Amino acid sequence: MALNLRDQGVISLDEKAPYAPSMYREPIPVLTTAVAIGLIDTFLGRESADHYVSGARARLVKHQDLFWMALLCVSVFCATYLLTSSRLLGFLSVGLMHIDIGPFASTGPRGFGLDSMMSDVAAAAMLTAATALLVAAWRNRRISAFVSAGLAFGLVALIKAAFLYVFVGLLVALLCLALLGRSDLRRGIAGIGALAVAFAVAVVPWMARNYFTLGDFQLSERGGIVLLVRAMKNEMTADEYKGAWYVWAPERLRPMIGAGLEFSERDLQRGGRLQRLNRTAQADFHDDDVAAELAGAPEKAISFYRKARAERVKLARLAEPDAASPTTNVEAALTERALTMIAENPARHLATTPLFLWRGAFFAFPMLTMALLYALWRREFALGVLALPAFGLVLFYALFSHFIGRYSVPASPVAVACLVVLGKSAVEALRGALWVRAISWRPIAGAQPPRRRASG
Repeated sequence: MALNLRDQGVISLDEKAPYAPSMYREPIPVLTTAVAIGLIDTFLGRESADHYVSGARARLVKHQDLFWMALLCVSVFCATYLLTSSRLLGFLSVGLMHIDIGPFASTGPRGFGLDSMMSDVAAAAMLTAATALLVAAWRNRRISAFVSAGLAFGLVALIKAAFLYVFVGLLVALLCLALLGRSDLRRGIAGIGALAVAFAVAVVPWMARNYFTLGDFQLSERGGIVLLVRAMKNEMTADEYKGAWYVWAPERLRPMIGAGLEFSERDLQRGGRLQRLNRTAQADFHDDDVAAELAGAPEKAISFYRKARAERVKLARLAEPDAASPTTNVEAALTERALTMIAENPARHLATTPLFLWRGAFFAFPMLTMALLYALWRREFALGVLALPAFGLVLFYALFSHFIGRYSVPASPVAVACLVVLGKSAVEALRGALWVRAISWRPIAGAQPPRRRASG
């Protein structure tokens, strides 16, 4: 898509004319990749498309993530500093973000996937920056600060389309916090309105482009297949539900959980109790599964993942070739089918949701939840504002996606900042408790020690 933007001036997936517009991906990753390609061309000379698919130039294109990592580090520092007034703790957050925290999923470079063309590190950087701007706006109540935060959140949605829906929930939550706080309520509500308008200014032009060129007023078209994978996994058997706690556990905990639940790697292979949960290349049926997907034969696929993708191929082949936007129509059909499956058994859908939180947000979800509960308990609403956007994104992915590990990357840096803020509060509370205890045991000046009774 970026190469077509460079060569044809249009964001398109086509490999030959007429290069029809596409919204298969959100626009920001496409634009930044096109900028990276343009810079490489400026210094090394122009080359054909295949030079950017693999080799030296492909590696150079990936270096755009260094910009996002720099922005992410600055944003995590600022978010922590705003709530702790400590530069040391700000740097601590940046450091913690780059290491494995005990048994938790990696939130560092390995987790961010810097050696890929995924957009997760960009989403993490923009979400953390937007959240820091929102915290600053919440404290100073300046309309200009809310506008800046709204524009930044709009960029988040232009990187990860799912955030469009999260933002609607965020506005409702912020209104509730404003009503709970009751301080400068009128200015706070005006700020939230400015936040919403600025967000719309950022996202509506791209959505309008998609409507006028593709007939669909949305940010991206890939939501249908993701939702169908999620809906199909609601059909897990009792054995698969139990086994999913083992399959989707953090890597370091899997052996222990497998032993406790009596599951092993053998259960993930052909004929095993958990074969439908295995989408990896290590499955002994992987090649057959991929072949079933490419053939559009969901009845021959084994894993939930390949079965859903085979459904997409099947629908694409049945689509009318002269349709104005065949891929968009296929995604709409997949979405409709997935929503029908979920609506038929909403209780089962909710029952599987904890599994997906376990799979994709082992660290982020509990940390963000604790931050929100503490913020409500102590009425420290700035901490709640820090946690809310990332919490909403995590909850959205758990409800409407199969929540693979990399989906939690955008929320993890904010969760790390919440960990540091909560740690500071815990240390201060402990220090205060020890100080009170020390004072209560300190002898009063001039007081005489109690006399002992005479023994019989």
